[in-house]
Amino acid sequence: MLDDYLKELQKITLLEPDEERALWQAYKDNGDMMARSRLIEQYQPLVFKETMRWHIHRDILSDALQEGTLGLMEAVERYDYRRGDSLKYNVNVGFISGQEETEQLSLTDYFPTEVYEIRRVESQSKALTKNNTYDLGGMFTHARGRHILQTRIKGSYGTQMGRTTNGSTDRTDGNTVSQLRRTRSDGDSRKLEASVSYSQGFNNDAFITASASADYSNNDRDGWEIDTLGTTSFRTNLRNAGDGSVWNVQGQFGFSKDISKVSTIRLNYEFDYRNERSKQRSVDFLNDPLGVLDLLNTYDYTVNASHNTLTFNYTFQPNRKVRLDAGIGGNATVANRDERLPHDVYTPRTFWSVIPRLDFSYNFTPQKSLSLRAQSRVDDISLEQLRGVIDTRNPLLLRVGNPDLKQPLKTDFSLVYNQQIAERSFNWAARFDGSHTLHYIADKTTYFTEETPLPEYEKAPLLGADTVSVLEGLGYDQSEIQTMIDDKTVGIWEEK
Repeated sequence: MLDDYLKELQKITLLEPDEERALWQAYKDNGDMMARSRLIEQYQPLVFKETMRWHIHRDILSDALQEGTLGLMEAVERYDYRRGDSLKYNVNVGFISGQEETEQLSLTDYFPTEVYEIRRVESQSKALTKNNTYDLGGMFTHARGRHILQTRIKGSYGTQMGRTTNGSTDRTDGNTVSQLRRTRSDGDSRKLEASVSYSQGFNNDAFITASASADYSNNDRDGWEIDTLGTTSFRTNLRNAGDGSVWNVQGQFGFSKDISKVSTIRLNYEFDYRNERSKQRSVDFLNDPLGVLDLLNTYDYTVNASHNTLTFNYTFQPNRKVRLDAGIGGNATVANRDERLPHDVYTPRTFWSVIPRLDFSYNFTPQKSLSLRAQSRVDDISLEQLRGVIDTRNPLLLRVGNPDLKQPLKTDFSLVYNQQIAERSFNWAARFDGSHTLHYIADKTTYFTEETPLPEYEKAPLLGADTVSVLEGLGYDQSEIQTMIDDKTVGIWEEK
């Protein structure tokens, strides 16, 4: 099917301007469906050219061309030949409200043992969540010739509410132990998004695209945790109050040009910046009516990261048998984490990577083809993985990052041989896929059965003199901290 399509594509010749306008007049003014079919046929080379820009694999190229043709048919229906300019805009208003309520009950009877003769455990849980979201957005599009300018803007506001209750009653040989835990959380969020894109085509087979987008969001939240070990009296355990904000800015610029009838060059630059601020203050009222700061659940940090990627691609297709698409790119990533609570830690890192790519295909015959593809990409490293401070928020699983990690570079490659037997309506393919990761990151877990010093972390901020006082405020001294490290589990990110 694809080969037949390509043969028919080569038969198409460009229309003269007067002939093209006459076809549009015949279809739009007189309803001539033959003129419509002729127009769709004449614009098929454009569909093929735009589809090939995406470097789609031959196995799914037919499907992509079909989708492009459907888009072309829709464009033909909407196009007004009488106007050189087009101006479109729309405004969208939306509201979404949701509520979910769940309730679970369970009853468990245990067989008698040497410890107890009769035991029954009753448990129940209730949860209620409500969410409301309000959206307002608009889009503006201006087109003139081969110029297209499009802008978008959207704002949203949302509220969230959650209530949970979990309780259990354990009756064992006449003794009753009840537990009840209630949580409450309330919050609201705001988000603003904006984008602009521009494209320009030139008569010398050159094409440029440029786009930029930005979004900002923030949220405020407040919550309580109330629990009891008795059957009648409640006690306030913890109050959490926090907020956060996220900035994200992206930009892209692309240039492509046909330098000959068989070759094309493309230059592309991409920029991405993200800044995230997250804060939470937790106060424990269990033993002090004025409240005590809970450092295990209190944090204040800012994370920002920027990515700059520049790529150059060259496409060479001298005939229908051979197609080569090769490229080389460079990526620079700058990431910083500025932590204020529970520890004063600053983690800056910069990564440089070279990103190659290769896409080669060879058609032995219209029914036999071989393709080779290799594509590299960089994987992000979370700043938690680079944090050289032991995290004690979960005393049963302590974790620490590795500041010396390198950014992983993953390369995926595939080799595909495809053969069609048209007379039998039969197709078979042999495929080989693989991947390789440079600077692979893995988790290493160490179990300690006895007291074991960790001198490599003695200079870390968590174990240094500057933070001893903070930990003492939690009731720990230095020897108890060492015992926690020795007796529990430490998870360490390391480079392999």
